Amino acid sequence: MQKDPARPSTGAIEAQLPFIRRHARALVQDRDAADSLVRACLERAVSGRGSVQEDRVRGETDLRIWLLRLLHEEHAHRAPETVPTATWPDGVESAELRRFRLAFDRLPAEDRQILLLTGLEGLTTEESSKVLGIDTATACLRAVRARKRLRLLQGEMGAPMPADRAGDPGLAVGSAA
Repeated sequence: MQKDPARPSTGAIEAQLPFIRRHARALVQDRDAADSLVRACLERAVSGRGSVQEDRVRGETDLRIWLLRLLHEEHAHRAPETVPTATWPDGVESAELRRFRLAFDRLPAEDRQILLLTGLEGLTTEESSKVLGIDTATACLRAVRARKRLRLLQGEMGAPMPADRAGDPGLAVGSAA
């Protein structure tokens, strides 16, 4: 039996599993829900079901971006999320980190998604646009607005406002970071 060249190998998918699992947990902020989301994502990846497989055939070769897109598609098909604030790890944390976490939890889902992709995953806005199935300009705009909302929420909570780092190439929208 000949292997489908568009279908990734199980080993290649397994190598991406820690990143996909981390992203799912950050996205839904619940371990059990994240594990369920990852299982559904992996089932689609291995079976080749869904529109994302067609994208892979048409030339999307970055397996991590493809898997993240599958994960986001699965997440979008589930019930509207509620973000529990008690799911962040317990322990000693600075007041600044606590304000950040509380502000992040208050962001709309779209804002959290783009910030997780560009911040946690280190994707460019172009790569993030592929994951979310939106055009690059929309991803750039969402990233700028999400960062602004996060800064405003942190400011409302008394967090020190970070200096404007728009000139920092590592933080510029669409940077290869």
